[in-house]
Amino acid sequence: MLKKALKVLSDYYGSTTSFVQVSQAPAPGLDELGAPEGFSEYKKGSGGLGAVSLLEQIIDDSVKIEAELTKAEQDATAMYETFIAETSTSLKSKNEALESKKKEKADFAGDLSEARQGLVSTMDELSALSETKMDLHQECDFVMLNFEVRQKARSEEIEALQQAKGILSGSSFGAFLQKA
Repeated sequence: MLKKALKVLSDYYGSTTSFVQVSQAPAPGLDELGAPEGFSEYKKGSGGLGAVSLLEQIIDDSVKIEAELTKAEQDATAMYETFIAETSTSLKSKNEALESKKKEKADFAGDLSEARQGLVSTMDELSALSETKMDLHQECDFVMLNFEVRQKARSEEIEALQQAKGILSGSSFGAFLQKA
C-alpha cells in the first residue's frame, strides 16, 4: 500500500530527487479569465515532496524492520528448537532415572519383605530358645536345691543295696542291726 501511495504521489509531484518545480501550461481559457482576486495561480504544492520523501523513509524503515523481525523470528525459532531438544533429552534422562529408582524401590521392597520374614523366623526361634533356657534353668535349680537331699538318699540307697547284697551272699545280720 505504501508503494502504491508513493507511486501516485511521485507521479503527481515528481521524484524526491528533483526539488525544482516544473510549471505546466495553464489550461486553455484559464488565462483569459485570470485568477480571482485574493487567489494565487493554481500550481502544485511544494509540501508534496516532503510527503513523498516521508513515504520513502517509511518504506525503507519498514523494510529494515521486516528484515530485523524476520531475523528475530528465525533466532527465536532456533532457540525454541534447541529448547525443545534439550527438554526432550532432559525428560528422557529423568524418565530413565525414574524407572531405575522404581526398580531399586521394588528390589528394596523385596529385600524388606525377606528381612521381615527372617525377623519373624528369628523371633520365633529366640522364643523357643528362651523357653528351652527356662526349662533347663528350672531343672538345674531343682537339681541344685535338692542336691544334698538326693545325695544323702543315694548314699543310703547304695548302703542298703550293699547290705542286701551282703545278706544274699551270706553275711550276718548283726552288722545290719547295729546300724539301724
